[in-house]
Amino acid sequence: MAWDETNFKKELAEKVEAFDKEGSAALCKKLITYISQSTELYPAKEAMGVLKLLRRKRMFKLMQMVADALIMSGQDTPEVRRQYVQCLIDQEIMTAAIGVLDALIADTQNDPSENAEAHGLKGRAYKQLYINAKNPSNPRNRLFMERAVRSYFDVYKSAPNDYLWHGIN
Repeated sequence: MAWDETNFKKELAEKVEAFDKEGSAALCKKLITYISQSTELYPAKEAMGVLKLLRRKRMFKLMQMVADALIMSGQDTPEVRRQYVQCLIDQEIMTAAIGVLDALIADTQNDPSENAEAHGLKGRAYKQLYINAKNPSNPRNRLFMERAVRSYFDVYKSAPNDYLWHGIN
């Protein structure tokens, strides 16, 4: 039987909405197997729908596994990579998140909106490092805050009306 992205997403949504972690994990495992065996790219729109479902219910580990499979299969749109970074940050996997963000920032130079999102996430990562350290007097931690502010401010000053939330952060 052929894979049906729409029905899969509906089935996953039912499990995720019910907070059925085992059922959600089983479905994600099926999806990852399908992605790894398919010669076709998983449709970007459906991929984003799956990642957003998992993110909304804070199923970050599953989200990471699905996003990783998508990226490794070649479905590495900026949006998919951004979702991947977000789940890494939410799991406090900061070194990997910042590494992916550096590549994403370089790759989206000609896409101002995605580039701004990537810079904002980099600010978020550094801000979280600062908060997690719980020692503002440590020079390394102050450097994290300076990097966070710089990431947010550079985007904000490029177009204050468009990137107000960067300025607020």
